[in-house]
Amino acid sequence: MSVVNGKILVSVSAPVDTSGPAAYSVALEGTIAKLPPLFGDSATATAANGPQAGKPTTLGLTDPDSNTQVPAAAPRFKNSFMLDAQADQQLIFASNPGTAKQALQVLSVGQPLDDTVFAAHSNQALLVTDPTDNKVFSISGPFKAGEAFSTVVPDAGPAYLANLDLGTGSLTPVKELASIHPKGLMFTGGAGEN
Repeated sequence: MSVVNGKILVSVSAPVDTSGPAAYSVALEGTIAKLPPLFGDSATATAANGPQAGKPTTLGLTDPDSNTQVPAAAPRFKNSFMLDAQADQQLIFASNPGTAKQALQVLSVGQPLDDTVFAAHSNQALLVTDPTDNKVFSISGPFKAGEAFSTVVPDAGPAYLANLDLGTGSLTPVKELASIHPKGLMFTGGAGEN
């Protein structure tokens, strides 16, 4: 779940039907929550990288997973809602989500990603869960404002933490943290705490 521009947004994680919504906006009315679709598994998006960059493409999402808000400090996709389509190896960015000006972009990545987070400020700590060792690590950085990190879950081999390039979609393993087998990620602390 993410809150973007005052809107509560949720992903449809591991859907049985891949022809429905990939994400919903949550409208609270008294004690009732209504769930209008934000965008569908087969929505049209603009390719953000690769040979089709800048051209419209039809999504074929089969595995919507985690989501987050991209901070204003990010070098690209500022203030967007980001949905991780894990098995599809894609990140979907919705600018102006839930409005008439909503626009989707899709960034292809070379590996399945379980979670992605962004440093909103340079003085934050990165919390990393490691279910293999049953531990939570706090990493103090330093981190750059807007920097993105992902949990990579390759088909073969253990999960690892990688720096995500928002321009190309490339993933650079964080070698100093290779002994951690991450799952969940979260930045915390610092000015404007998340």
